[in-house]
Amino acid sequence: MPVSKRPRDGAEPAEPSLSSKLSAEELAAILAQGEDVPSLNAEGVKRLILSLERAVTANAALRAKHPTEPLKYLDSEVRLSEALKALQGLAAAPEHYPALPRSGALATLLGLLGHENTDIAVGVFEALGELLGGDDEEGAAEAAAGQLVDALGADGGLEQVLQGVARLGAAVRAVEAVGGGGGGEMSAVETDNMARDAEGLLAALSLAGRAVALRPALAKEVLRALPTARGTPLLLDTLFAQLQPGAFSEVKGAAAELVCDVLAMGGLEAARAVGGGAHTFPRRAQALSGTECLLEALAPYRKRGPEGVEEKEFVSNLFDALCTCLVRGLCRAQSDTRATCERNASALPLTPPTRTHTHILTPPAAK
Repeated sequence: MPVSKRPRDGAEPAEPSLSSKLSAEELAAILAQGEDVPSLNAEGVKRLILSLERAVTANAALRAKHPTEPLKYLDSEVRLSEALKALQGLAAAPEHYPALPRSGALATLLGLLGHENTDIAVGVFEALGELLGGDDEEGAAEAAAGQLVDALGADGGLEQVLQGVARLGAAVRAVEAVGGGGGGEMSAVETDNMARDAEGLLAALSLAGRAVALRPALAKEVLRALPTARGTPLLLDTLFAQLQPGAFSEVKGAAAELVCDVLAMGGLEAARAVGGGAHTFPRRAQALSGTECLLEALAPYRKRGPEGVEEKEFVSNLFDALCTCLVRGLCRAQSDTRATCERNASALPLTPPTRTHTHILTPPAAK
């Protein structure tokens, strides 16, 4: 029998941290209760990653074996959701973020964005959003989050994230069409699905916004990635589809904020991409330019004011986006006509009293 080594200098053996003893299910339970997560060490991080990989493998095997019998792989999907929830605990130890791309766990997470069960994709967006949302006085968490964004952008990761955003956006729009497009009232199941998809889309948009804030160069990359058949960026089509007139929602607010952020950080190229193009806009037969989409979204507020802080911020972001397109993009485009500029200017009375946009009345200096 091997002889255990005595601790040097009479010191007590190091006690493993609490996080290294907890299972993924136990960590997920701690997070669900809103309690502080014990600090993670390298062993705890390894256990989280292994738990995730095993859950993914088991779920894939059961789905392949019983493709038409959901009850037989339901438990494995619950365990996979718990593993994703537990991974959020890694936000308490950003120094261990490099373990995700190094171990292949990040690639696994990105692959799950295409999972047949959208709840799993939502869990991925929530986990990644938690990891990118850390903050501390020393800036270590933000630096680690920026490096994680760099890893996300490599090897097609950006495209997978954008496809996941578009997928959730389409799911939300499809269920909304059932309830608000003449299809009658939604069932309880449809209402629950819509709420979960909307929650997931909100997490996805927040993740995209945080990534752009950490790495402003991404603002241009997301507008070049995955062009649609009409040549417009997939992300913009997804965002504009959420901005149709109707009841205000958190998703609408997040979509408008992301449009505004991309414009603020993407410069002239972003302004021309957002302001122009030919986008599918709900309830309109013909494709609209980005500027026309923004005007359609603002149209209801010509007759009534926004209610509440969040809706006021929503209108303000839409108006900022419109002004940016006018001053940086459309006013310089050769295809602009007087009628187009006059139509765009019709939204000027919407300027919130707390902001001024008089600069858009001054044409940019000719170069």
